[in-house]
Amino acid sequence: KIIFSIASFFKTNEYQELLKKVDSHLLVWNKKLINLKSGDSVDLEDLEPESLALAAYHLLKDNKKILYIALYLPPAEFVATEYQLANVAAQDIMSALQYQIENLLPAYPRSLLLSANHNESRATNIALWFDKPRSEQLYDAFNEQALELITIIPRTLLATINKSLSGQNHLHINESDQQGLLTIALEQQSLIQWSQISSREIKDEE
Repeated sequence: KIIFSIASFFKTNEYQELLKKVDSHLLVWNKKLINLKSGDSVDLEDLEPESLALAAYHLLKDNKKILYIALYLPPAEFVATEYQLANVAAQDIMSALQYQIENLLPAYPRSLLLSANHNESRATNIALWFDKPRSEQLYDAFNEQALELITIIPRTLLATINKSLSGQNHLHINESDQQGLLTIALEQQSLIQWSQISSREIKDEE
């Protein structure tokens, strides 16, 4: 139902065509949902699917056509895992990671969606995971408001499509908000670092 990825992670022409349909970009930031095109925002009581969908409806209700949404969520919604599969071809990496999921995330009780831009030349790569039931709940909640949720993206990766940065082979990006801190690094569009700490952990003296 939902393609979880960002442009540089897309692997097929089908996904690229889906991304082209997106006409509305909505960003979650510090208990607000922001329309990146207009700059308008709506306060959020929580990040439940129904609250996000209702806020999206209020931001976009003046449009008469069916809208296709890209939703940029806080990094705390995602989990990053390092993996070492140097001898696996890029086209087989998704299947290999799904097969290893019990070793990569042994305690997680629900099914997950996966995104990875595998670089065969690197010994270690990073995969991002997102809760699949949550993605389906978001899709259904937006659909009830006559909104089509096309893609869910970690909002930090918005920086990678900045025109002034797009030509750089090495990127380091820092993000901080009320929830915590995140540092990511990309090398030739492949994610090589995802270091995250919550505000609660920062306050822990130990």
